[in-house]
Amino acid sequence: MVKLYQRKGGLKADMKETVESLVRIGACKLALTHDGQTPADLARFRGHLEVANLLAIHPFDLTLNQKINLLGQLLKIISSAERQKKTGGDQGEVERRLEVVQKVTRLVTMGAPLEPVGGYTVYPLHLAITSNCIDIVPQLLSVGAPLTSTTGRLGILKQAWLSPDVTTSIAVIVTRVCHLVSTE
Repeated sequence: MVKLYQRKGGLKADMKETVESLVRIGACKLALTHDGQTPADLARFRGHLEVANLLAIHPFDLTLNQKINLLGQLLKIISSAERQKKTGGDQGEVERRLEVVQKVTRLVTMGAPLEPVGGYTVYPLHLAITSNCIDIVPQLLSVGAPLTSTTGRLGILKQAWLSPDVTTSIAVIVTRVCHLVSTE
């Protein structure tokens, strides 16, 4: 739980504790702004060095086999994310979705590739789109999943709109990102 304290401007959360809470529930340290800045870069720019250190990314030097293993785990999580249902009503579903986001964040932070390696031919973003993973698509887009990749001659925009099981929400998210990138 984040502690709140009183300031002149009202009740404020402790920034370090807030960031720790966000990272704990699955916020990805690798997310990028449109300028290619990470959360650590933004914190450092604003002079929040303690938070910047908390958000620092420690790159892994992975072998090809490790990358293949991480990609396999990532694809497995994505492909089964929407098929798993938890009992317990809405709260159970929220917990399940949070768990999936945390697993994906952990794998991406560990260095799971966002493009096929080894014998894999599937892009995680394409799989997330066609699997209708509403929580994972924005996450993969925010960490720099390739937007120009194609599967079966379909780019992500066409795939989002033409795949039969994809909801409008996914298609709109992908469309907004593609239009934003094209205007830059």
